[in-house]
Amino acid sequence: MIQRGSKITIFMLIAVFCAFSFVGCGNSEDDNRFTDGDNDGSSIVEEEESNRDESDENSASDVILSLVSPADGETVESGIVKVVGKAENAPAPGKDKVYIELMSEDGKQLGKSSSLVADLDEEFSADLKYEISDTMKRNDDETVNADLHVYMNDGDGAMAAETTIRIKVK
Repeated sequence: MIQRGSKITIFMLIAVFCAFSFVGCGNSEDDNRFTDGDNDGSSIVEEEESNRDESDENSASDVILSLVSPADGETVESGIVKVVGKAENAPAPGKDKVYIELMSEDGKQLGKSSSLVADLDEEFSADLKYEISDTMKRNDDETVNADLHVYMNDGDGAMAAETTIRIKVK
């Protein structure tokens, strides 16, 4: 004899089975069951366009380094260059490092430094100490032309992004 609780359980199982069969949750080889029979390939074109948009977003995620300070052509006199910039689209802020080098016109390294890229705003800053020797080529105003080179490596050691500006140091 069937008890009252088991009748409710059987009824619920039948209701769930019917719901799934009406909704079509099972696997079906006919993916066009909800179309009018027009298979013009428009869904394929829409899918290709959405994949193309995703690849454009991936290429837009390249790291872009920009310097806020010092400005291009600025003269620095204190023996320390305060470097402030932004690393947009940095892959791992808080872990990524930006490397900074100050090179004279004749290829001699005047100083180097590094900075972590901040977690929240993807900015970096560093105090780069430099030294000028007496033998370096100087301008009429006793300054030395130098290139401030800022770069970031990817996880494999290859160059991910770089930027260079020309400044004068005293």
